[in-house]
Amino acid sequence: MECTAGLIKLRTDYESELREWQETLAMREAEVIQTLRREGVELECWFKITLEGEDYLLWFIRVESMERAREVFAGSKLEIDVYHMSKMNALKEYGIEANLLLDFCATD
Repeated sequence: MECTAGLIKLRTDYESELREWQETLAMREAEVIQTLRREGVELECWFKITLEGEDYLLWFIRVESMERAREVFAGSKLEIDVYHMSKMNALKEYGIEANLLLDFCATD
């Protein structure tokens, strides 16, 4: 398994779009789980954080292969994936992917 994380700087006046994205994905959980399985994602988490007065989304993914997951997502025509990609593009000012330093897992 691979782990990766990133930080997305949110645009100003993002609140209503972020709330809509969060509510939509929560309501359409079955579709989200379906696409995660297609991508080989075991766990995907999203957090909202504030640093020095600026708002960000922090994401974390544990996946079989990040390269494969990106390929599947980029080529997906599933409605939920198109929606997610569109919302992220509308919400983000910029994004930064983290460099993994350590990864510990207590399960086999």
